[in-house]
Amino acid sequence: MAKIITENFKIETTKELFKSFENQNSTLSSNFLIQLDAFDGENNDLTISSNDKTTIQSFVTDQLTALRPESNYYIMASTALSSSEASGPTAISNTQSSKRDFLRKVLFGVKVNSSVARYMFYENQWVTGTVYDAFDDSKDIETQNTIVTVAADNGDYLVYKCIENNGGNPSTASLPTEIDSTNYQIVQVADRYVWHYMFTVSSSEANTYRSTGSLPVPEPEPGIYGNKDVVANAKSDISQIVIEDALPAQFSQFLFGNATNIDNGSDVSIVNPEAEGSLVGKKVVVVQATSKPGRQLYDSVNAYKDMYLRNSATGKLYNVSASSSDVPANQITLTVDTLGTDVIDSNQLHQLVPKIIVSASSLGSYSAKAYGILDQFGTLARIGFESKGNSYRFAKAYVAYPPPLKEDSGKNNPAVLRVIVSPGEGHGSNTRTELATSRLAIVANFSGESDQIPTKENCPFPIQTSLYGASKLSAESIISAYCEGYDIKSYLFRFVSILGEKYSHGHVYDFIKQLKRNKNELRVLGDGNQRKSYLNIEDCLEAMHIAMKYYKDDINIINLGTDEHCTVKDSIKTICKIMGTKPRIKYKGGKRGWIGDNPFIYLDTKKIRATGWKPKFTIKDSIEITSNYLLRSEWLLKKK
Repeated sequence: MAKIITENFKIETTKELFKSFENQNSTLSSNFLIQLDAFDGENNDLTISSNDKTTIQSFVTDQLTALRPESNYYIMASTALSSSEASGPTAISNTQSSKRDFLRKVLFGVKVNSSVARYMFYENQWVTGTVYDAFDDSKDIETQNTIVTVAADNGDYLVYKCIENNGGNPSTASLPTEIDSTNYQIVQVADRYVWHYMFTVSSSEANTYRSTGSLPVPEPEPGIYGNKDVVANAKSDISQIVIEDALPAQFSQFLFGNATNIDNGSDVSIVNPEAEGSLVGKKVVVVQATSKPGRQLYDSVNAYKDMYLRNSATGKLYNVSASSSDVPANQITLTVDTLGTDVIDSNQLHQLVPKIIVSASSLGSYSAKAYGILDQFGTLARIGFESKGNSYRFAKAYVAYPPPLKEDSGKNNPAVLRVIVSPGEGHGSNTRTELATSRLAIVANFSGESDQIPTKENCPFPIQTSLYGASKLSAESIISAYCEGYDIKSYLFRFVSILGEKYSHGHVYDFIKQLKRNKNELRVLGDGNQRKSYLNIEDCLEAMHIAMKYYKDDINIINLGTDEHCTVKDSIKTICKIMGTKPRIKYKGGKRGWIGDNPFIYLDTKKIRATGWKPKFTIKDSIEITSNYLLRSEWLLKKK
């Protein structure tokens, strides 16, 4: 039974509404697959391939959806008034009479589901000179200025979370507008801010869902929000260690460099990277300190024990297990713990820094390894890391003071440190919570286009708005009728747009032809945000050949396409880069460009992929191949 949302329909939270879009069909089909696996395992005479199981599960899901549409919602436009606008029989209420009155007066309506809904977060463009709040697990995220957005040249929006804010100083170094999300991505910039990359809102998603001051959270796969690579690589690590209290100039006699700023107070140079006495797992290293008035090395044995020798280039920390000093030469001989493959490189800058002890990971995974960063006066100013560990839920940290500070009653007041742990399973793992999303945007159209994106083969056909689309649908109907009447087998392939060599029409051809005539101007039908999927001709022919061997029904309807789509603006960018031109672009025709054009074409290709086929070329590859072919074949561009 489909639900009718009236003003009396009450949902407490956005999450509750979003979840109510879903039903038990996916759970039922998953349970069916588990039972199918068990049945397959118990019957040695029967072997069902994984591809067949995927096809069967997809079929079961589709049938359940068709038979059990209890989670469908409809947005309807009616001439009936709400009770806030009128009273009496015209007002909408939950009585059967008022529902019937509402339905009689419906002008048009459309079914909506979770595929057309997005969680929304507040857009917060990064602005230089702003003090941003570092993530703090003891504070309410909704009151913190932690999330920023950065607009890229292609219209995308990159979203970052502030992890460290340089002690509350203003942010002055801009963030990257391009990023590799396949790795756990921490961005350290010149102003000493540390950011965590969260996800990118594509220009097409932004144009579809954005409202004043808000952007959508991407949902690349059902139930995954943000960036799936970031989610997969998220770690429940130490976010940062905050210095709550520290004695000023406590480490003033543990400065070894020029100490003109926070960057060079701990610098030492390697005089001998492997002195006499080095053993397996232990290296004896001689380091040179900078001589400065009022500063003198300790001459006691092991004065620098329990510090770290840090390689500034790699960030590697080596524990100092013993030390001795040559005070006149201003040199320290350190015994450091190493692995067998470690090499102390005398050509690289090193530092001698305080050790920070971090409690072990609560779940037995690898622990964080941290060190103290001193300012030019010897005050503990920040905490740095070789690694932030994993599987933390709670942690403590303290400074491992070298012996002279432990023995000096005037300087042994311990610093107070507070450990901030990443939220949940790590930064980026649950963007809905981390961005405090509490609003939904639902985008529905009444144009006659499919509301199922990506569109499946068995998707119900809406009212046709394109003569081209209507003619293809009519052809399918005629072919299907002939198959039924004359026992003919047919394969009905539904293509996305085709690209590749021998290509002689379409948007790539039109754009290149225009730019060859006038490289300074390009006229585009539509607003450039139309989203289309494309397939290379080589991939298309291979898919057809495989499908005709794999599927043996009387009528076989198969979508052919890639699992990606791009905007017209993306195509223009690739073509212009190949041609080395930056034209003025003039858009016309609104969202569609031409009457009947569908601004978003993206097919569900699970059926053809169940055969093992997958495309060799990305959309960008195909645009580049097509462009280069046309530029080599100028005779094609001269035809009328």
